[in-house]
Amino acid sequence: MAETDSPATILWYDLETTGTDSRRDRIMQFAAQRTDWNLNPVRNSFSTYVRLPPECVPSPAAVRLTKIDPLMTNTQGITELELTRMVYSAFNHPNTTIIGYNNIRFDNEFIRNLFYRHLLNPYVNTKRGIDTRDLFPWVLAAKAYAPEAMNWPIVDGKISLQLARLADANGFESEQAHDALADVVMSISLAHLLFQSPCLRDDFVLTQTKDYTKNTRTLLNPRQGNVLLYTASYLDKQTASTVPIICFGRNQIGNRNQYFVVDLNGDVEPLKTRSAAEIKAINSRAAAKRRAGTPATTESVRLRSIVINKRPIVKPLKEIDDETLKRFHIDRSEVLRKASVVKAILDLEQRMTPYFDRQGSVRKVDVSEQIYEAFMPDPDEHAGSRFFDDLVAERRSNPPRFLDERFNVLSSRLAARYQKRPEHDPHQIAYRQYVRERLHDTKDGLNTRAEKLKDEFAQARDTTEKHCLSNLAQYYREIAHAWSVPLDTIELS
Repeated sequence: MAETDSPATILWYDLETTGTDSRRDRIMQFAAQRTDWNLNPVRNSFSTYVRLPPECVPSPAAVRLTKIDPLMTNTQGITELELTRMVYSAFNHPNTTIIGYNNIRFDNEFIRNLFYRHLLNPYVNTKRGIDTRDLFPWVLAAKAYAPEAMNWPIVDGKISLQLARLADANGFESEQAHDALADVVMSISLAHLLFQSPCLRDDFVLTQTKDYTKNTRTLLNPRQGNVLLYTASYLDKQTASTVPIICFGRNQIGNRNQYFVVDLNGDVEPLKTRSAAEIKAINSRAAAKRRAGTPATTESVRLRSIVINKRPIVKPLKEIDDETLKRFHIDRSEVLRKASVVKAILDLEQRMTPYFDRQGSVRKVDVSEQIYEAFMPDPDEHAGSRFFDDLVAERRSNPPRFLDERFNVLSSRLAARYQKRPEHDPHQIAYRQYVRERLHDTKDGLNTRAEKLKDEFAQARDTTEKHCLSNLAQYYREIAHAWSVPLDTIELS
């Protein structure tokens, strides 16, 4: 069968990880289910644990949440090399659409870094026309524009979009929340529910296509001056996580997919004359007063950034009826007045672009975290793929010479990990030094996370959590002994 003749399928997937940093943490569990577009399974589901490399120290919070510990993964799991081979193949199957729950912002980043560290092009599925979508924005859009589509769980007076809580509220099985395969099943069940609404199904199929991204880029074009509604999970829940915006600029020197917008719920008058530093000071004072519970003397100036390839939910204000705006607590006339003020400020992009500059101490970044430093050169992609195949087939070969120095370091580490090389081998020597540096790291090294382990154990709610955290403590001791790293005494009580 030719690739173009392959039936269109959806690959639903989920991960459980050692923490939230996609560049430093690792995948502990991977699960997937392939369905057709009617959500009927076309293959058996798949789930596996993954053995951790010694340089990765699992977060106690992650172990407590997932109830997956490294003693479990290292005895029942497959290697990262085997995981990479399997996921790379599944993600590049012809006519596949890849979907998860909040996967574009979280899971997909872990997958890209997995490919990158194993010398594979992290964007190859995009180059081959494989589409990646996300169920989470669809649920967020349903909450904002079609709240009758499902039951919404209330936690502490606010709607929760946690997958397990949504499952409970709508009658789905959720007892194994934070198990990757259980989360895949819940995601498919949630899609079944939303697919029952023809409007939402059409919205999902159409608005997450490449044409939608292109149209969104047009809507956010600063020259157009469009007044839009932007929906995002971090926004005020009382406004259905939706705010009115107008775009005033675009990142010209960094991520070209990043657009700068003014949230028209905030004050716009200071934007006429103030500098970016002065706007930051205004917002800092307003935030301090909110934290202290005292009334702010001035309203904050709400500047936000939107990354276009994260599938943001934006809709033209003119297409939204007054009843919906009322639910969002949006006054159309006041929003249009503020938008006129912003449009009249001709130098706004020039003055406010520095507002979005990242500041703070610069930490030395290892090559394993430099995925976004540059695209992979074509010759390096071919060389990396061949060496990866040699590693999978257990063929003894030396790492090739890459044009990009990052891949010379990464290939050396792979050779040390997956090939049986003597201790005096240069690849082994360099890898051992790298592992020890990571284990000593003050950010997420052994002693840093061992200290946090005590706090997590004290907060453990049941015997399963305590058992997993006790196993984690044992794993810390074993790693410290194996790599001759001093470890403070871990006392759990």
